[in-house]
Amino acid sequence: LRKLYNEARSNDYEYKTSQFWQVYFQEQFTDSEFYVVCEHPPDETMRRVDIVIRRYDEQEDTLATFCYFELKGRSSEIKIAEMQAIDAAMRAIATDNLNGVYVGTMFQTKFRTWYVEAGINSLQPLHGDSTIADKSQYIDADSEEAKEMTQLVDMVKGSPPFRQAPVIPSQ
Repeated sequence: LRKLYNEARSNDYEYKTSQFWQVYFQEQFTDSEFYVVCEHPPDETMRRVDIVIRRYDEQEDTLATFCYFELKGRSSEIKIAEMQAIDAAMRAIATDNLNGVYVGTMFQTKFRTWYVEAGINSLQPLHGDSTIADKSQYIDADSEEAKEMTQLVDMVKGSPPFRQAPVIPSQ
């Protein structure tokens, strides 16, 4: 992982960023019910999200996606990543009738974690202030503050977003 970290940190290629974060999440989500999937759609369109975390429910025989990550190679593209993250989250919420989803945006080895709630078309930061597209709010994966990503991983594992209850029309 250190080699991939160094490569992602030292250049602007998105595929280097993707390699690092793919392996990072594969190491974090080792439980058999979790899958790290790349280039996955948030809905039934051709739209793709760089990395998603899916969870298998053996009892229901279903796969649900709870966490979406948009990656970029350059800090100058974080606004694009954040806009793509909102788009993916809103599509996923609508398609799967979720209360909300966890989201991460990354450039190189830096990340920011968010929550997107149904009906609210904005990123709600899980750390830092509410400023959008501010690279100073991004945390390096090899820093003391990187515990924020560990907290997101723990939330995804322990508190996945729930589906919204269907509304039954009254008579």
